Amino acid sequence: MFTYDREDRLYKLFWHDSLGYYPPSPASGGWSGKSLILVRGSLRGNARHVYEVIDDNSYSMKIQFRLMRKGGPTCSPASTGGFTDPLPIVSRKQSQPCPS
Repeated sequence: MFTYDREDRLYKLFWHDSLGYYPPSPASGGWSGKSLILVRGSLRGNARHVYEVIDDNSYSMKIQFRLMRKGGPTCSPASTGGFTDPLPIVSRKQSQPCPS
């Protein structure tokens, strides 16, 4: 879930996964060009979430982890994906009501 904090002027991402783990605090960050970059930390390491706007109807997402291990931190990609709106805004404006 995304929110915007007016006090610190940062976007927040409350991340939940299917394994039951949730971070003690949300990821936070802001826009850099067409990318929304949010970072969160925990005892296990740091995660960086990057959402990049491709066009008006699609964006890409990637999550990178920086795990704290003996010998120093290691970075690894955790997840990537692309998302497209199946009914772009232009089509929504032109769509007709469903018949009863």
